[in-house]
Amino acid sequence: MTSDLQSCRSLEEIIVAHYLRYPRMQVRDIYKLAHQSCLGSAHAVADVNEAALALRAELDGIEARNDTGSDRGGFADERPTVSGYRFRSALEPIAPGGVVMRAHLRPWLQEGRSFDLLLSAFVKTANELPSDEAGLAAAGEGVAGLCEEGRLPFRGDEVLRLWQRMAASGFPPVRHSPAYRIAYRPAYRVVALESLGTS
Repeated sequence: MTSDLQSCRSLEEIIVAHYLRYPRMQVRDIYKLAHQSCLGSAHAVADVNEAALALRAELDGIEARNDTGSDRGGFADERPTVSGYRFRSALEPIAPGGVVMRAHLRPWLQEGRSFDLLLSAFVKTANELPSDEAGLAAAGEGVAGLCEEGRLPFRGDEVLRLWQRMAASGFPPVRHSPAYRIAYRPAYRVVALESLGTS
């Protein structure tokens, strides 16, 4: 799964690959994916201590619920378990070449990865990743084209209307759709690959 996504050469390929892994995705989830791919985290991190406390609380909550086994918040396995989809990796590419990732908290914990590394990568990405608003604006046409080609099961005009609304509001971040949240329980941070010291 990781290598498949890392080999994607365009945002459109990334989006189709994600849809195949997460078939409960809605149009707003596709917009969120494109937004994170092009703009990174929703906001810069002004207070590192506050970011650390929020991350620690989320990780502690996962541990307290013993929620680190079968996982819907990493790569969705095509072979569902009783309790959901099994994760395949803590790091999931969301940009061409894997330069931006979703670091999924459940597999991150289960793999025993470093809290400090995740926090520093998240903060560095939020504050330093170059924004590509033009790329995000253009992605709407690309996604609409995928719909018209039958590669995504949505209406192209529905996609374009959402992108137009988002553009009029300055391309704000959005939450995942209820369908996506229920199906996959997403829990992650957006990180740049280089912020993890990996190439």
